[in-house]
Amino acid sequence: MVGSDFIRSVLDMFAYEEDDDTLIVGAGVPRKWTRGTGVVLRGLPTQRGIVDLTMRRCGVVRVEVRITRG
Repeated sequence: MVGSDFIRSVLDMFAYEEDDDTLIVGAGVPRKWTRGTGVVLRGLPTQRGIVDLTMRRCGVVRVEVRITRG
C-alpha cells in the first residue's frame, strides 16, 4: 500500500482531479522544473483518459501549459 500511495502522490504533482471533475494541472511542479525545455509527460493517466502534458516557462512569471489527448 505504501508504494502505491507514493506513486499516486508523484502523479498528483502533475495532474489530479477534484470532486467536481476539475482537472488541476501542475500544482506540485517546482517552478525551476519549467525552465529551458520544461516538463514533458506522455501517457499521464487521468479519469478523463490518457493525456500528454508540457509545461514550459515563458518569461519571468508565465508558464505555458499544453494538454493533449495521449
